[in-house]
Amino acid sequence: MLLRIFGATIGTDVRIESSVVIDFPWNLRIGDSTIITRGVILNCMGLIKIGSRVRISQYAHLCAGTHRYERHDMLIERSPISISDEVWIAADSFVGPGVTIGQGSVLAARASAFGNLKPGFVYLGEPARPYKPRL
Repeated sequence: MLLRIFGATIGTDVRIESSVVIDFPWNLRIGDSTIITRGVILNCMGLIKIGSRVRISQYAHLCAGTHRYERHDMLIERSPISISDEVWIAADSFVGPGVTIGQGSVLAARASAFGNLKPGFVYLGEPARPYKPRL
């Protein structure tokens, strides 16, 4: 309820643990039946869209912005993240600015996504690379 008051769009049957940190909640959209577990960080400098039936495991970090490091003023650059339906973002993984994760994909524990991930694959490593089809 509190997230909705601050402008987030939250679907039905969504569970967000109380220890989840959400910056700029007005830039957050979550579909139905999604679970976000303890210690997750959602840095919504830019829009973060999370689909339906998504699971984001403990201590994962989604960051929808960065700084223009080549500028002296370190200007903030917002870049949206899109997580499709039925995705699992496993424990302690990172999703960087501008990333789209395709439907049914898995970002394995401690993996880091800095580029788009195609649907239906398990991704490992830093940067994340396809390991095998999910099913």
